[in-house]
Amino acid sequence: MVRPGSQSTAFEQTRLKRRHPVEQRALDWLIVCPLAIERKAAQRSFSSKIRWRKQAARFWQGEMRGLRFGLLQSGPGQDRAASEVDRILSSTSVSRILIAGLCGGLTPDLPVGACVSATSVRDAGGQPVGELASVDPAACAGRTLVSVAEPVLSAEAKRELAGKAAAAVVDMETAGIVRVAMQAGLPVSSLRVVSDDVSMSLPAEVGRLIRSDGELDLLQAIGLVLKPHLFFKLRELQLASQAALTSLMRAMQEIDWDRPAD
Repeated sequence: MVRPGSQSTAFEQTRLKRRHPVEQRALDWLIVCPLAIERKAAQRSFSSKIRWRKQAARFWQGEMRGLRFGLLQSGPGQDRAASEVDRILSSTSVSRILIAGLCGGLTPDLPVGACVSATSVRDAGGQPVGELASVDPAACAGRTLVSVAEPVLSAEAKRELAGKAAAAVVDMETAGIVRVAMQAGLPVSSLRVVSDDVSMSLPAEVGRLIRSDGELDLLQAIGLVLKPHLFFKLRELQLASQAALTSLMRAMQEIDWDRPAD
């Protein structure tokens, strides 16, 4: 799991800012993808079943079988993701939230491409944040997820975090989004796929690949690829991410969107 390495404050200490108004439409599902590559995979998982209409910056809506969906590209990090979800909830009625994307694996039994439908989320200190509703694709394991403020890049750091937080996978957004959803009284589900397993160490420079809006920074990517000592690590990450995104699409295709929340 790779996210920009800028310092993030705790959600409770951050004043959430209302941004551009969003069209008020009742949504059965709000799907939140921090990164552009994750959002595009989510859109492809619906194939031609949904015609997505862009409503605002990084926010789309569509309908399928009478259900209304919202798709938000929140950007990385707990505070930004929480703020963006809060922006949507401030002007749009939502029944359920699904967080979908990539993650880092913390245990040896979760290789690249392994799907996890998290049952609970903890903070970096191992403290419980909240329980998660299951979306239960058949191929996805139910595990505990930990959300952190900074990227966890080395294999050693992953193993240490697994023991400290008693978690199987790590991301940088779920805890912040869950806190917002809890305040709104909404059920939240998480569907994450491992893009870097516990044995994979990544260079610190990869955190510069993603902009704050979740898009790839092409200039940074070109600059890093041209550095010989980074090329093979970046290529390894690219192949792993492609495999994980394929698994994410397949898992989303298995979701029973009509199933009521647990």
